[in-house]
Amino acid sequence: MKDRIQHELKKDSEEFKILPRDKSQSKQFSADWWAVFGIPTQTQDEKCYSMKNYIACIHCKTVYRYSTTFSSTNTLSTSESAIHLTQSTLSNYAFKYKPRDGSDKNVKSKCNELIVRWISNNIRPFSIVDDEGLHELLQFFYELGVCRKDADLRIKDFMSSRYTISRHVHSMTEQTRTRFREMLSEPLENEALTLSPDLWTDRFRQISYLGVTATLIDSLYKYHTITLCCTEFTEKEKNANSIEKASISCSYF
Repeated sequence: MKDRIQHELKKDSEEFKILPRDKSQSKQFSADWWAVFGIPTQTQDEKCYSMKNYIACIHCKTVYRYSTTFSSTNTLSTSESAIHLTQSTLSNYAFKYKPRDGSDKNVKSKCNELIVRWISNNIRPFSIVDDEGLHELLQFFYELGVCRKDADLRIKDFMSSRYTISRHVHSMTEQTRTRFREMLSEPLENEALTLSPDLWTDRFRQISYLGVTATLIDSLYKYHTITLCCTEFTEKEKNANSIEKASISCSYF
């Protein structure tokens, strides 16, 4: 949803516009940097609808998720317009989630209860709650619920079986390999690519592993690190020649 809004705003279409923030609505919007942010709107059938879960930079049209009760304004500080407007960073004014009433506390308590049951019944590590992939999946379902608030949604209708996911891994692997080839070709031609081998040993299983990481800066001057492969290291000697030989075999695309 965020990407679609941003795409439409940057097209300067008549349907999508940015409505400036009204500073008189709240002291929360009185800081100088709010002058460059507004609410994305969409006009359909001569009716204007505000997308209140998002805000956008008036100048660069970059869109951010935002709400008055839950938001992280750290990412907003990356907007060039906001940086030039004031020396104060938005992180100094970062908002954290504050329960509005007892019902929010009950939701948090119920959420904790479900997580504990999940971890205990399925023998999962506590660290799984910090998994970025889990957060992305939950955020996806949240946004899906917002978009289809009138529909009867059941998570099981969207979750695939282990066999379907297993098959999908192979197709995504080929797509990722193709994308990596395209990303690596330009820096490789210009000798601007660094490959770093990494060796470590599983002391319990007594198995050595070799990983190869590519480091590069693309044509847009963005820094990337890509783990190309990880495989069992079967060479007898851990010297430069054996590592190079194993790396070539490991990194085959």
